[in-house]
Amino acid sequence: MHGQCARALAAVSDVSDSARGNGTKSERRFLGAARGQDHFIPYHKMRIFELSTLTLSSPTATSWRRRALHLPPHLPISLLVLILLGLFTTHAFRSPSHVAGRTISSINRAGSLLAPISSVASAGRRRGKALALFSGIVEQMGRVRKVEMDKDMVMWSGETGKGMELTITDAARVLADAYEGCSIAVNGVCLTVVTYTGDTFTVGCAPETIRCTNLGGLVAGERVNLERSLPADGRNSGHMVQGHVDETGEILERWQEGDSLWVKVRASPAILPYIVEKGYIAVDGTSLTVCQVDRNEGWFTFMLIAYTQKHIIVPHKAVGDRVNLEVDVLAKYVERSMGATIESLRANIEALQERVAVLEGRGDQG
Repeated sequence: MHGQCARALAAVSDVSDSARGNGTKSERRFLGAARGQDHFIPYHKMRIFELSTLTLSSPTATSWRRRALHLPPHLPISLLVLILLGLFTTHAFRSPSHVAGRTISSINRAGSLLAPISSVASAGRRRGKALALFSGIVEQMGRVRKVEMDKDMVMWSGETGKGMELTITDAARVLADAYEGCSIAVNGVCLTVVTYTGDTFTVGCAPETIRCTNLGGLVAGERVNLERSLPADGRNSGHMVQGHVDETGEILERWQEGDSLWVKVRASPAILPYIVEKGYIAVDGTSLTVCQVDRNEGWFTFMLIAYTQKHIIVPHKAVGDRVNLEVDVLAKYVERSMGATIESLRANIEALQERVAVLEGRGDQG
């Protein structure tokens, strides 16, 4: 993965170098004005945020960038954003031990382009704030101390409203660098820390959270998976987990194979299209690999190795219990980006089918 992304970075850099003479000076003068300079800016000295500004602000720049990257003119802008996000993620989470040779030089070139973004992330960390993104690698299992379903919560206006407040204890590890307002995933649900002490913290749960997750069914003494939000330069040993649960699934079956534990979970037709064999899924906040998918019967399976069994809550659940499910969000973005194209193709196919039917009908009459 690191090698592929690094080669992509190198390709973009090489294309930028070779394309210096292809654009007009007016396009690059546009960026010079943005920097407060009178002269034009060579393409190879543009920074990522300037390329983005040029792409969105200048029709000629949009045309140049598509020529330079050899992209079709109908490629959605949102897909370009995804590509840039992928490059940034690779740079932020790369491990030097996994790259060598040209890969290192390519990533170093990319680092200069991404410097403004990295500076913003570093500034955020200096202020003690982390990005609200998770990896699905559970840091510890906490324990529910108290569940208050109808607590009077003070709102912004000073009025009170009924809400759910959850108190979690045995959480010293995830509270090591906590602050009020930071994000902690509880069973895969991104929640805001309201108050905390050495090993205990409280969070509020909105009605939508209660409807979409299994948190409303928690009781005192029950174990929960806990994970802090991931800093921009942290190692991601799982996958990109938002902490935005799609739905709960029902455990249908459990069985053992060697020292591994198989689990079969029912999922609704709404999220099954995003669950693919050997793809990612977050189950109660744990990043897991999908083993099997049956869309007709509506279930998927995953396997837990011995180490994972001892560090997450899923093995403690029985058949019939509910687990939080979050599918890989990148699949949703790709679907949304290509949605208009797919609908257009579908409409064309239907029109062609109608035309063929008409022509066949005339042939039968003749």
